[in-house]
Amino acid sequence: MVWLTVAVILICLYLYSLRFFDAPISAPVRACLTAFRLGFLVFLLFLLTMPETKETSSIVLPPTLYVVADDSLSMNASVEPDASVGAPTRWDEVQKSLNGGEIARVFEDNGFNLRYATLSGLLQHRSGAWSASFPADASPAAPFTDLSAVVRSFQRAASKDESACLLMFTDGQWNQGGKPLPPGRGAEDGASSGSARGVYAFGVGPVVEMFDLRVDRFDAPSRLRANETAPLRVTLSVQGEAPGEPVETVLRVLDADGNEVYSDSRSAAFPTGGAFVTLDFTSPALPKGEYTLRVEAAPAKDESDTDNNRAERRLTVAGAKEPILLVTSAPDWEFKFLKRALEENEALDVQAYLEHDEGLLRLGDRAWVANQAGEEPGGVSFANWDELLQSNTPWSVVVVHNMYWSARNEAFAQWLRGYVENGGGVLNLPGANNRVRPAPSLQKILPPPLVTADELQSVLAVISPESAGPEALRAALNRGVQSPLPPVGPLLLPEERPAGARSLLKGGGASGGESVDLILQYRFGLGTIVASQCAGFWRINLLSGPDAMHAFWTALLYQCNPRLRGEQGEIVTDQSVYNLYDPVHIAYAAPDVVPSGTSSGLFVTVKSPSRSESVWLTPAAGDTANFQGQYTVVESGDYEIADPVTGASTAFQVEASAAELSYLRQNVEGLRTLAEESGGAYANRPAWKELAEKIPNVSRRIQQERAFFLGEKWWAATLLIALLGVEWFVRWRQGLP
Repeated sequence: MVWLTVAVILICLYLYSLRFFDAPISAPVRACLTAFRLGFLVFLLFLLTMPETKETSSIVLPPTLYVVADDSLSMNASVEPDASVGAPTRWDEVQKSLNGGEIARVFEDNGFNLRYATLSGLLQHRSGAWSASFPADASPAAPFTDLSAVVRSFQRAASKDESACLLMFTDGQWNQGGKPLPPGRGAEDGASSGSARGVYAFGVGPVVEMFDLRVDRFDAPSRLRANETAPLRVTLSVQGEAPGEPVETVLRVLDADGNEVYSDSRSAAFPTGGAFVTLDFTSPALPKGEYTLRVEAAPAKDESDTDNNRAERRLTVAGAKEPILLVTSAPDWEFKFLKRALEENEALDVQAYLEHDEGLLRLGDRAWVANQAGEEPGGVSFANWDELLQSNTPWSVVVVHNMYWSARNEAFAQWLRGYVENGGGVLNLPGANNRVRPAPSLQKILPPPLVTADELQSVLAVISPESAGPEALRAALNRGVQSPLPPVGPLLLPEERPAGARSLLKGGGASGGESVDLILQYRFGLGTIVASQCAGFWRINLLSGPDAMHAFWTALLYQCNPRLRGEQGEIVTDQSVYNLYDPVHIAYAAPDVVPSGTSSGLFVTVKSPSRSESVWLTPAAGDTANFQGQYTVVESGDYEIADPVTGASTAFQVEASAAELSYLRQNVEGLRTLAEESGGAYANRPAWKELAEKIPNVSRRIQQERAFFLGEKWWAATLLIALLGVEWFVRWRQGLP
């Protein structure tokens, strides 16, 4: 292809030259013109082959200064230990120095190439953590300080061709990672120090010990009954020299609107050489409602941080009696004994209603007797479903007995579904009215366990007094343990067990002694439904005696809402205040009945400020009644650990990072050692100019070889223009076109 191009150009040259072959010019002029034209075309053809040449040049690289600003929580503290409220913080000082301040200008004027980053940005491994300008939106909120990670990031960022140094603005305290190593000693991370010349530390903060008093622990219950009191314990800790005067601590109780309803105070002095002191309070007897328990330790003179002198706990005070809603469509003898058994329990407030054609009738014994006799109770007014459901009574358990589901109680069915989905407990006792399923529209509304099968059988069952007498049942309840339901004698076979339920009570089938489920428990939404699989099997249980029946009914209610029980075992943690990402060690001394079916372990729920999780606990070595486990906290705020079966619970608090604020003194020794081992230097604000002078301002000159197109040279274009210009001048002198 090249030769063809050359041949075409030569032919064009020949034809072009024919114009002056016959011209009246001399042979030398003719040869001169031909030579100039041939030279121009040959050189142009040469340039078309894209010839390249190489050139070596010298480049000067300015020194790079990698600047890191410590944006951890401790930078919110004052610059000086005796600074007044509102005085500039350490972060204010760093911002003023780097965000266009005097220090930044000095290095820029000296020719440094500045690269900025924050400590949190390097710890999070963000892409582009190093930037050409100081991150103006940064704020001191990082819970951790890892200076070793900062050094490693600098090693990775500094290339071999750079004259680079690291300048850190920090108080030098670190609470994560290993001991920071100077450049060149981090080979285990695969980092190369290149030509990095050292670490230079600008110390921020006081060089003397700072005094700080804080509420270290606040032990308080999360739930009480109305007019019930409980012990509270507050532990104060001190960092630095303990105050000589007693510290006054105030307990305040605030209602849901933030109004103070109670206060008490204690004073205690720290023992000589001691860092902790404990104060005991007693919570007041409070009416039902939501409260906040707040303890505040009076700020001491010259205290560096007063925000940690306060702690709060939430407290729920339930009613003196737990409200129980009992609704029936047709009372019978079974309903009578059920109602009386519940009413004799001093902890329960039973509100019984009879669904009537004219509305809802509040049932007392006289109204019930009159109804059984076929008489219309006189002098009574009937309520409706809307009035009952809009009362906003926080029912602990809803007992549905022999309910006839029809369009007239559709509003109740809708409310009941939402009640269970949001954590309510329901006890469903079928009867003669449940032999036919509800209408299809109601079947879609009712929770599935309440949609009874096509036909229920009347089952004969007798509580066995020889294996579980009244005294044994009453003793179990008084101990506050999760009482198992009593065993039963021979019975008739009920319907098949539905899916998604677990058995609470079994008996032997009459057809061959096989095991038959009588009482089943369902999980629906966040709530619990306990349902009988048969109609009216308690009416023959009069042989057991009333005491055993009371315990039996109470045990059923506890299955629906474990919080009805006074004590549900004990869950404890190793402390009450944690830092972010600390492990929380959980120990659970479970009720007697729990270990029997949980030899491999059990779940507890941990409710954090934003979500709920399940944590698996395993039995302690050699002790199947005690369980233990571990949970790592990942956000600050209030937490609650609870057993969903028994209702046992405990609470603890997580702070952004108490460890980050534990040492507010500048770590002069650590910063100086790190700097000197790396060939750098340490200084604080009074000596910052000396530090700036010690950072080497050494530019690097490197030889760089570059390949370029020959046509880029100035002489190539000049040669082409000269050849054309001379050829034109000769033709002009000879009078040629």
